[in-house]
Amino acid sequence: MRRQLWSLILLSFDKCLLCQSNNEEEQLSRAASIFVHCVSNRIDEASFYRAMFDIMGGDDSMIVRTLNYLFSFYSKLVHVVNDLDQVQILSPNRTLFHFLSFIDFQSSMMLEYLISQETIDFLSYLVSICDHILGDWELFQLELGESYSLTAVSSTLVPLESPKQQQQQQHIVVHQYQMVLHTLSNLYHEIARIDRLGLFPYQPGPLLDRLKLVSGVG
Repeated sequence: MRRQLWSLILLSFDKCLLCQSNNEEEQLSRAASIFVHCVSNRIDEASFYRAMFDIMGGDDSMIVRTLNYLFSFYSKLVHVVNDLDQVQILSPNRTLFHFLSFIDFQSSMMLEYLISQETIDFLSYLVSICDHILGDWELFQLELGESYSLTAVSSTLVPLESPKQQQQQQHIVVHQYQMVLHTLSNLYHEIARIDRLGLFPYQPGPLLDRLKLVSGVG
């Protein structure tokens, strides 16, 4: 069953390759090989996603398109797999967490995606993932219920860098889903601030509504 499952994944990637440029085809081919390597060598989930994003070579457009692709692929995959544990590594919730981890939970980078040439694709992804989270809140907390360690001051979840701040650092442990919610909350406030100034390039209302519901902004 597992071999058939991953053959299905590779076949899906192959179909995707047919409509890509030569450079992107090579990147996606390497991405597909990561799936095979993951199964045959039992690579841990974090290493799997790190390799997945690293091979994009900093290509923001490719990263965003991959997020959308994996989201769409998983939504189809769940209908043909009896044991969802076999494909939990591709869960939209877990993909979101590892993407945010890859960008160091910087909401400013997400904001850049929303006001750059990746706008349409990333906006579509954010709306979809917010709807996914809201559609099954218990699953979101269950899949991202593992502990996540970080260094912070007081109760903030923001990593610190300056020497003065480092003296005040304390080690805290939170849940993965709390990191996701914190990042989405920051994104909400950044978008709302720019929108209040009339400087956001388009109407972010529908996205703000979803971010507010997901992150629990008061």
